[in-house]
Parts: sequence; structure tokens; C-alpha cells
Amino acid sequence: MLRASPWLSLAALLVACNGGIGVTDASSYGSTTSHPSTTSPSGSPTTGDESGGSGSATSTSTSTGGADGSGSSGTPVTTAPTSGPATGDTGSSSVGDPSTGDPVGCVDVSGDYGACDLFLGYGFDGTSCRGFSGCDCAPNCEHFAASPVACASSCAAAGECNDAAIHAAALAMDPVQVGSFCDEVDACAVKDSEANAWLAELYPGLQCEGGNFCKMGQPCVLQFAGMIDAGQWQQLCAASLLPGAELYCVVFGP
Repeated sequence: MLRASPWLSLAALLVACNGGIGVTDASSYGSTTSHPSTTSPSGSPTTGDESGGSGSATSTSTSTGGADGSGSSGTPVTTAPTSGPATGDTGSSSVGDPSTGDPVGCVDVSGDYGACDLFLGYGFDGTSCRGFSGCDCAPNCEHFAASPVACASSCAAAGECNDAAIHAAALAMDPVQVGSFCDEVDACAVKDSEANAWLAELYPGLQCEGGNFCKMGQPCVLQFAGMIDAGQWQQLCAASLLPGAELYCVVFGP
């Protein structure tokens, strides 16, 4: 009777314990064997979870929508918002003569320019020059001015004058007109105000100081003692057409 080899007995024992040849340590399986790839419904390859053991898979769609962006998974197409209705944008830079910006003639521009708050410019209202607002300056754009001084100067040159704004004070006699004598002609203005700046544009070197005739502000001397000639009267009329004008011919004594 033959005796079994010791080596054969050892091999049989190992097979019985491990369940078969070729089975290795479980820890080496997780580190050396890659998980199988899966495919998403859109056809894009994906890889499994490599954190070990679970075998779960994630997928990322790479499909695109139609060219108009209507596809649910396509690249979105953005459209700029539609702007609202445009309003007239005339402003002071587009009124008057295009070459000079000065108003063309002196025309009463009183009227309804719409319920907008756009500042249209300064225009003659039949009595004085004042600011107008609305939606569009048409049909009188060329008759508006960028400043009240430009409007007043143009209208004074056309013969307009706000006589009601020119008063006789102290011993001076009404009406004040060409040929009237004044010890001085004063215009009332609040120091450093817009009215003061407008007067200074008409009368360079304007001097303003305390006085008793002004209802508001202080008197600014436009002319010293003398007769009002035609040129001075036109300049005085321009001052009378400014918004809120208050002018005095003053005679202090005989």
C-alpha cells in the first residue's frame, strides 16, 4: 500500500479551507480590480464610484437642445429685454439754431408738450422767458433756448419787453422808458442765486449791495445816473424778460 506524499496532503488541506484555487485576499480585490463602465441613457460613458465596494455609477448628459434653445436640455438662449417706448430726448443741447444754439427769433411757444417731465428749454410765453417741460419740443424746437439769457436777449432784440417788471422808485416817474432819467437802475436778486448769475451774464461786473426797494434779495446796480438810451433800454428789456425779474429806476432827489 502506497503512502500519500506529505506535500499532497498539505495541498488538499489548503483547497478545503479556501474554497478553491485562485481565490485571493479580499483586500487585494478592492485595490486591483476596476469596476465595469456603464452607459447613460444619452449614450455618454460614465465611470463607477471608485471609492470602493459600492459599485454605484453616475452619469452626465452631454446632449444639446435645438438651435432655437427650445430643448429642455439644450444650451439656453438669452434674449435682451425689449425697451419701452422712447420719449423725446431733446434737452437744452438740441434746441435753437443747430449752429449756434440760440433761439430763432422770438415766438410765443406756450402750448401743451405732453405730460412728460423732460426739460425742453427756455421759451417766451408772451410775457417773459421761462422753462418748459414735456415729451418733445416739436414743433417749436428752434424757438427754445438753452438758457433764459439767450431767450431774453433774442426777444429783447425783437422788440419784446416786460414793462410790468420795470418800476419807478422814490422820485422817478412812470412809465420808465427810453429817455427816462434814473440816478441808478437796479435789479433785485438773491446773492449767489441763478437770477444773480443771469444778470451778471447780461451785465458783466455786476455789483450787488443792500437797499430798500427789493421785495426779495438785494439790489444789483445795472446802470448809474443818466438817461436811458435805446441800447440801454434793449438791455434793460432783456433783464425784464428773465424769470422773476424785478427792476427799479431810482431817483433820489431833484
